[in-house]
Amino acid sequence: MKIFFISLIILFFVVPFSTQAQVSEQEYQALVAFYKSTNGDKWHDNTGWDITQNPKKNTVDTTWHGVTTDMNQKEKSKITKLYFFGNNLTGKIPSEIGNLIHLDTLYLAVSDFKTIPLEIAKLTNLKYLHLASNKLEHFPPQLLTLKNLTSLSLRNNKFDVFPVGVTNIKSLKKLDIDTNPIKKIHESIANLIELEELDISGMELTEFPLEIVGLTKLRSLNVSQNQLKTIPQDIEKLTELEELDIGFNDYSNGSLDAISKLTKLSFLSVVSSELKDISFQLENLKKLEWLSFSYNELIEFPNQISKLDSLKELMLDDNQITTIPNEIGNLKKLTRLYLEENKISELPSQISELQNLERLRLSDNKFTSFPMQITNLENLKELKLSKNKINKLPSQISNLKKLEDLYLNHNKFEELPTEILELNELKVLQINHNKLESLPNTISILDKLEELDLGYNRLTSFPLVILKFENLGRLSLEKSELKTLPKGITKLKKIRMLNLDSNRFEVFPIEILEFQKISYLSLDDNKISSIPNEISKLKRMYVLSLSRNKLSELSFLYKFPRLSSVYLDYNRISFEEIEKVKKALPFSHLSFWKQKAYKVEKNEIEGKINKPLELNAKVAGSENTYQWYKLDDKSDVKIKGATQSTFTINSFSEEDKGIYFCKVKSKLVEYTTLRSENIIVK
Repeated sequence: MKIFFISLIILFFVVPFSTQAQVSEQEYQALVAFYKSTNGDKWHDNTGWDITQNPKKNTVDTTWHGVTTDMNQKEKSKITKLYFFGNNLTGKIPSEIGNLIHLDTLYLAVSDFKTIPLEIAKLTNLKYLHLASNKLEHFPPQLLTLKNLTSLSLRNNKFDVFPVGVTNIKSLKKLDIDTNPIKKIHESIANLIELEELDISGMELTEFPLEIVGLTKLRSLNVSQNQLKTIPQDIEKLTELEELDIGFNDYSNGSLDAISKLTKLSFLSVVSSELKDISFQLENLKKLEWLSFSYNELIEFPNQISKLDSLKELMLDDNQITTIPNEIGNLKKLTRLYLEENKISELPSQISELQNLERLRLSDNKFTSFPMQITNLENLKELKLSKNKINKLPSQISNLKKLEDLYLNHNKFEELPTEILELNELKVLQINHNKLESLPNTISILDKLEELDLGYNRLTSFPLVILKFENLGRLSLEKSELKTLPKGITKLKKIRMLNLDSNRFEVFPIEILEFQKISYLSLDDNKISSIPNEISKLKRMYVLSLSRNKLSELSFLYKFPRLSSVYLDYNRISFEEIEKVKKALPFSHLSFWKQKAYKVEKNEIEGKINKPLELNAKVAGSENTYQWYKLDDKSDVKIKGATQSTFTINSFSEEDKGIYFCKVKSKLVEYTTLRSENIIVK
């Protein structure tokens, strides 16, 4: 929720003015212990942590990843922050952590810790303790000494009982304990009388926890993603509440009447809650600025909304709404209106009165023509009209002088509407899944374009006019019959994301090697059999997708420094190759889910009656397991005892004729099964 993260965003992006700091021997040794205890050699980023060869003992500088000091120039500096997010910290937090007595922030999220050392109780200056996404099951009550702690995050751990020890820290103003399998909130939470922000979403609560209604300073409350059926009247005691998220529950037979008493609310989310109508007095919430009833079953636009004249952002996506009332024109302050995935076919003229509107989303509705009322919204910056049945744009669209993002995917356009050329501020143009055969050269006038998506049209060659978009950072040309890229494409120096799926490339387009800023590359569903090792020079590559090609060798992956995700499904890759990649990229997400059938020595073998017959389906890999099958008319029949790479029929007979294949698994590669090509035995 909005309030939750503001302080941290400010906190962790302050850059120190100096580079080196002398710290105490005690603090330096605490860092050494932390590095060793959490397997620092295997961290994703251990920049600066050369603790065994540091020539300046007790010196910490700004290159030490995750460490911040107060950079005191007159006396020894103090370590004030440890910040690690998803850095592959394993093992345990050492007891020496208690020697970092000047810490005000300890952030160890997305790690693998199972316990919290009692020595953290010594960190009496601590204000922020964040241990989200670990494997914690217990919170030590001894941490009540943390009298300055104001923010505690234990989200996404293994707590199945509410950690009562938390409620001893009475200075807490913010508590995130969401996404834990907790069924009940302990009554001692009432001790946290200073609490202003509470997140208990993603638990297994079946009733609204009345234990929290005494926390009268609460400004932000999230109880979404539980199993709640109703909101009790007692919630009205939370008179200071400004933000409330109760979404992803089922209120189809429950009451939300009590919400109408929370008159200070500025943020309300009731997403995905099985609502068919809004029966409570929503109009009482005069201070509402942000409201979402997305992913419900609303048939009508709730009329109460038109009385909320402070509203700035309204989300009603994915409902069954067919009409928008004239009264929507009352929402003069509205800047965002999301109505995607409904059944709307026209807009009232009063929508033109929303002159502060900047973002309008109407995708996946029933429009057969462009809604003319939109052309009067002169402050509009984003317009989404994808998945309708629009085939042309009105000339009046040129009124939208500030439009930056235009989405027209999945419509009926046969040519690029020339009216788009009047939109001089356009940065994003998505018009995939239409019937375009070419691009006019005049489109080059849109010189601010940063994203262009032309996939799944009727293009048969690369539109050369694209080469004039020097600011282009994202380009999608899926299913465009491309076999090569023009040499001039290397002029597009700012390309960061490139999608060339479902084309006709047989050779990796080497022009891509010039895109030094590229972070996302997708070449799925082509016919590429090899990738040059030089691809590893693309140091910023983060996601690489090469599924549905003809790859069998993966040495090109071994030297990627920052690669996070690799998709190689439906190729011809052996377990041996997969094992090598897993060793080279131990921290990446690797997807080899299914592979094409691997080749065998012989696809047809003729047996001789009463003679032995041997079938071979060996595939490279160090810990493979095999299982042979024979094809039957109805199903694959597992052959009992046939669990080696070779399968021998000791005495061949007429009954042994048929089609055989082998499935192979590896103990080192989860969730992947290789299948051999069929072997026809005659």
